[in-house]
Amino acid sequence: MLTARSLPDPHGIAALKNFSGLDKPVVDFFEQHKAQIDRFLDAAEALVRQSIDAFLVDGRDYLQVAFGCHGGVECSVESVFQASKVFDGGVGPFPELYSHDSREVRHHVQEASAGHRLLAFDLDGVRWNLEPKTAFFYHLYIKVLLANPKLAEELREFDAFTDIEFNPNRQVNCQAAAAAFYVSLCRTGKLEEAMSSREAFLRML
Repeated sequence: MLTARSLPDPHGIAALKNFSGLDKPVVDFFEQHKAQIDRFLDAAEALVRQSIDAFLVDGRDYLQVAFGCHGGVECSVESVFQASKVFDGGVGPFPELYSHDSREVRHHVQEASAGHRLLAFDLDGVRWNLEPKTAFFYHLYIKVLLANPKLAEELREFDAFTDIEFNPNRQVNCQAAAAAFYVSLCRTGKLEEAMSSREAFLRML
């Protein structure tokens, strides 16, 4: 995990704090600090390349790199899940909604997709089919956990999970089941392999 806290932070500017990194005012803000950001990225790339070389010497074939920061606009699992939906007729996904309130996202997607059939999910250009039904949600849930090491560490201390609000007659995805799946991957030493690709993740389900 590489921290980006040393970089200029638009969240600290009142006029920008309610925008996400996809919005033009924030894009323009970072363009003004391009030289500083480029120096940071060059240093990060050098560190990652050094790590890759060391991993190859050890015979490892997977390295996960993440960038973290403090502040900014957060995205909930539910918002990203809803906004990643792809419907027939070229409707979706809706990445511009990732940082919005989950109820707002759900309402927007329902209106935009009225009369259209759900086909798949698309996150960062990776397409997930509707079957297995829980695959995309589990993957997204674990991806968020990996971006929150402290929360992930606390979760690994538990042996069982329950979700009293989950209704199997009306719902498919269960956070408790996703958490249990994450812990099982950790304890069997298969987390890295599972998160290395969509295909590897599906094999683990």
